[in-house]
Amino acid sequence: MAKIVISSSVPGVFYRRPSPEADEFAKEGDKLEAGTTVAVVEVMKSFQAIVADQTCHFVRYLVEDDEMVMPGDPICELEA
Repeated sequence: MAKIVISSSVPGVFYRRPSPEADEFAKEGDKLEAGTTVAVVEVMKSFQAIVADQTCHFVRYLVEDDEMVMPGDPICELEA
């Protein structure tokens, strides 16, 4: 299987879940369809969805929740 690393496209605050009370968007081993949101990055009170661009399995997050990221920073690993 091929490893895929998704990087942030924008600078901002990284979140693994849609709200503090919600579960993480993805957990290890989850099968994801193309277009599935795996995280969001907050930029000036606007949220940029980070999505899987193909059917794959979620491996792990590479960034902690509520951490600053910059464009190009790797945020999660998938397996296709």
